[in-house]
Amino acid sequence: MASSCPATKRWPQCFYYINNFFENNIFDILKYMPEEITWRAAERQHKPKGALWYAGVAAAVLILATLAAIRQNFFFGVFIILAGALLVFRGKERPQILDFSVSEKGVGIGKQQFYPYDELEWFAILEREDMLDQLVIKRKVSINPHLKIPIDRKHIGKVRKMLEEELEEKTYEPSLLDTIIERLGL
Repeated sequence: MASSCPATKRWPQCFYYINNFFENNIFDILKYMPEEITWRAAERQHKPKGALWYAGVAAAVLILATLAAIRQNFFFGVFIILAGALLVFRGKERPQILDFSVSEKGVGIGKQQFYPYDELEWFAILEREDMLDQLVIKRKVSINPHLKIPIDRKHIGKVRKMLEEELEEKTYEPSLLDTIIERLGL
């Protein structure tokens, strides 16, 4: 059998050589392509707020603003009113749907945020009932160091395997602030 493909009546043989060339080279190329796991999710769990929730915020603002007036603390009163307004607006806001990715280079959130592994310390996966699970990543910064990324259970195994190559897995216990924010539906 000849190793070249003459342009004669040997089309099946030519097809064999061409097919064999592309098949072997494509698998070699695929071995060196960087792997990336992507998924899409809401940035946070959305909980619809009822009239009772808004009444509770209004009552808390009214009580604290009255307390500020009694104590003659103008700045605290203004702060409470602004914080209450922000809480109401944040409660009405629907979460954005973002694309998340984990690759050999780092972790991506949406189109603008990318965190290379040298900026990250460790990761943890929180498996939660009746909610999307959460991938928690600790950054090497002091202000707001934890990234909390919603993740579907079907991606956890692949994401854990890829992250374990670069980061240490630790356990993460949600803080009191995390629990309060989750209960308030923010």
